[in-house]
Amino acid sequence: MDGDGTIYTHNQNIASQEIIDSIISMLKKGLCFGLVTAAGYPGKAERYEERLELLLAAMYKEFVRPDGTCDDVLQRFFVLGGECNYFLRPYVEARKEAPGRLRLAFVPDADWKTDVLKEWDGDDITAMLDKTSKALAEATQRLQLPVDTIRKERAIGIIPREPTTVEVLEEVVLSVHYELNDSSIPFTAFNSKDDVWLDIGSKGHGIQCMRKLFGIASASQV
Repeated sequence: MDGDGTIYTHNQNIASQEIIDSIISMLKKGLCFGLVTAAGYPGKAERYEERLELLLAAMYKEFVRPDGTCDDVLQRFFVLGGECNYFLRPYVEARKEAPGRLRLAFVPDADWKTDVLKEWDGDDITAMLDKTSKALAEATQRLQLPVDTIRKERAIGIIPREPTTVEVLEEVVLSVHYELNDSSIPFTAFNSKDDVWLDIGSKGHGIQCMRKLFGIASASQV
């Protein structure tokens, strides 16, 4: 399921007990549950833990035994970040001074990415982000939109410094699409009503990775 705007409010943490109970119910029934989000925090698993704090606490209470062991249910829960660039799974952290808890850990790319994703060259990604940076700068200057630019290893975005409209942000997105129409690497460019981002790849690519990893047929995917 999508994260921002679906199971929690955009840029907020999961808070709905009804949604948390539904996720736990699905896991109890033997289903795999994945949270697929555009949010990319390379090397910072704790940022994903913050967004899912209440869910992870509920899963620990429901599935982890007093001795810290659990069934394979935790292996059926995962988080995909940055559309399809980061894969995390939960693990039990034992603590002497406090009760245990569920944490999230990054899984090495070689263990889950499809051949298609592995073929995306680092130099090509850098060149694509450079081109996007230029397109964002030109579009925001043309629209007289003051922004802060944030660049990550596989994403780049702008955050307006003052209120603007969805139409203005969508114009920026269209400008990025126009500049990258000949790109050999798939990308996702979007406005969230508060900012504009470009991510390498797409959630569709991430879902394909998960289907292959878990051996799930397309007909069994919701």
